[in-house]
Amino acid sequence: LPSCESCRRRKIQCPRQQPSCLNCDRFEVACVYDYGRKRPGLKVGAVESLSRRLEIIENAFPIIRERRQASPPFSPMDSKASTKPSADTSQQYLAPVVGVLSSLVKEVHNLSSAISSLQNYGPNDHHHETKDTSIPNAQSHKRKRTADDATRVVDTAPSLRSFSEAGTTTIDTPNSLDDSSVNDTLDCYFFFIQPWLSILHEPSFREEFQTRAGNDRLGTIFQAMVVATQRFIRKDGRPLPYHVQAEQMAKARRHILLTAADDICLANLQALMILTYTDIADDNPQRACSLLGMVAKHIEYLQLSWEDPNQSDHGGGIFRRLSKIPAPPTEWVEEEERRRVFWNAFLLDRFYAAITGCNPSLSGADINRKLPACASFWHTNQPRMTPHLRVSDKSTARLNYPIDLKQQSSSLEAELPKDTRTATHDGYSTPSSGVGSLAFYLESVESMSMVISHVLQQSVDFNNRNDISRWLARFKEVDLCLMRWKMRLPQQWMDSGVFRNILPGVMDPAMTVANSTHNTCLILLHEQIAYPDAELDWIRLPRLSSAEICVRAAIEVCTIVRKFLEQSGVRFPLPPQLGLCAFVSASTLLRHWRYHSAPLAQEFWLLVCSLDDMSRRWQTPPTPTPTPTPAAESRTKQRPTACIFSRFAERLRAVHARCELDPSYRID
Repeated sequence: LPSCESCRRRKIQCPRQQPSCLNCDRFEVACVYDYGRKRPGLKVGAVESLSRRLEIIENAFPIIRERRQASPPFSPMDSKASTKPSADTSQQYLAPVVGVLSSLVKEVHNLSSAISSLQNYGPNDHHHETKDTSIPNAQSHKRKRTADDATRVVDTAPSLRSFSEAGTTTIDTPNSLDDSSVNDTLDCYFFFIQPWLSILHEPSFREEFQTRAGNDRLGTIFQAMVVATQRFIRKDGRPLPYHVQAEQMAKARRHILLTAADDICLANLQALMILTYTDIADDNPQRACSLLGMVAKHIEYLQLSWEDPNQSDHGGGIFRRLSKIPAPPTEWVEEEERRRVFWNAFLLDRFYAAITGCNPSLSGADINRKLPACASFWHTNQPRMTPHLRVSDKSTARLNYPIDLKQQSSSLEAELPKDTRTATHDGYSTPSSGVGSLAFYLESVESMSMVISHVLQQSVDFNNRNDISRWLARFKEVDLCLMRWKMRLPQQWMDSGVFRNILPGVMDPAMTVANSTHNTCLILLHEQIAYPDAELDWIRLPRLSSAEICVRAAIEVCTIVRKFLEQSGVRFPLPPQLGLCAFVSASTLLRHWRYHSAPLAQEFWLLVCSLDDMSRRWQTPPTPTPTPTPAAESRTKQRPTACIFSRFAERLRAVHARCELDPSYRID
């Protein structure tokens, strides 16, 4: 009795009960047995026939080549009448080869059908097959491999580019998709991802898509968009199945990596950055680490960390002149796009360094870039002047190096002439040259990096009074830098842009993360003073004051996050940086609860619920397995895998449960 059609199609073992097997009863499908199904396998003599036809083709091509070489070359002075006989002659030469190729195609099609039927045959049906001894040994007809063949294989060794081009036949390219699918991908990217990774100029990119100019550049970036937006695309109001999302993302990811490894250009760098952002949000630190290394090398090779590549400070090497400096931008929009590509890579690099404790890939000594302009000016192509951002270098982070407060606090004003500054109500001057929210977001992330490298990662001997004095002096310097950043912030950005003149009541995404990051910096800086370790008990520290600063900052982060979640809609995803701010804020509320034996603030659970909401919005498709079982396949289709937001929420719940069970547990 053969396997039923349902089990054969699912490629599972059929128990062969009648009238319906157990698998069909479990899946609630009709159980049909095909008693007239032919025995699978290859036809007798199929391999020999293919071998003979291949030998005919291989022998025919040298003959045609010799006849063409013997024929006189074509001259432009020849008459039109002489063209037709030559064409007929070439057709006469090619007629036998075309006939053999057509028959070979039919034979290969029949052979592939036989192989597919063999694959669809039940795994336990092999005991019904009988060995056919009438099939001769095909090895006797196999052509021997000669030295010329080995040379031919070496000469035609494929490059990474050939693999990537071969892979494009199995993936969705802009030219192979209909306009609705392409527009869905573009709309999802520019609505869900672009606010947090603004590296593409939307009007120029859409116009390029309409004209289909630069297909190589469009293809690589489009595949990165597929990886980032598959989770957000809706068909008939419903999301795509998880296994479909995972397969499409895996194919597109392989294409991007092969293409980026074969060539270094701005488009490949942008595609790698989209992959990096996706892997960070998907909680894949190993993948993100590898991609960030590629991104850093692309930036170094293209010399994007300098405003003028010809004035870079890199040491002269043997192959220094081989660096691929891109052509100078012809328009301000293109120049601003390169600037934003670098600074968004800077944000990804600093975030990864913050959550893993690794050293940043982009060193401050190699950065000499102007800040990006406001997004509205960039979108409408209105050129604006912006100053440089001075990035701190970890080599000067030791306690015996004092921080240059003037350099750290006035990076937005140092290079602007006086007539481009406007006085605000608080007496401080702010630039009106077009600096937008992304510039302040960059400064807040740089402040967090400075807190981590200049304070938290410094080794201090708390039994040495000199070390303690230098540590407290460093604490005051960094605290003063944070205070000056907040005081010099324009009034329209104090509340994340809620009361600004343009789009009043709408919270700016970048400024929302900037204010949350600033409060997170305060928490990270003051936690060592507010909740000191046992080795600092003998030192008189302003613990209550620092604890109050930590709690206020955490509550403010909770308010900002909750308000932005309510305003942004139920599907709009939030960046990992905002998830980190929520995690640090909830952690300090837990530490305050344990250290001061005070009631646990309700904002702790609000932050945990916010992280759950962020995790729901960022739906992570599961990783496809090569041969999933029916039970595992059903689980995969029902539940996505974890992301960085769910990891933060689970960690907070685990620490809270540990504190409830063990009163002596001390939060690290």
